Amino acid sequence: QLHRTERPVGDEFGHYLRLVWSLRADYIVFENVPRITAYSDVWQPLIARLRKRGYRVTHQVVCAASLG
Repeated sequence: QLHRTERPVGDEFGHYLRLVWSLRADYIVFENVPRITAYSDVWQPLIARLRKRGYRVTHQVVCAASLG
């Protein structure tokens, strides 16, 4: 059995997107963008799925400490 931190990254996105679709969310936020985008085999299909559903996707790294 995999330790929680060893789960395939894509599994987490699949669960998250099912929740997003069921709630018909207007906005979606992901944390830890540098780590997520490092998995291009997961990140690119995720972006494609979001765009297919009509979401406008932008991403950037923001230092939360600078936001108060």
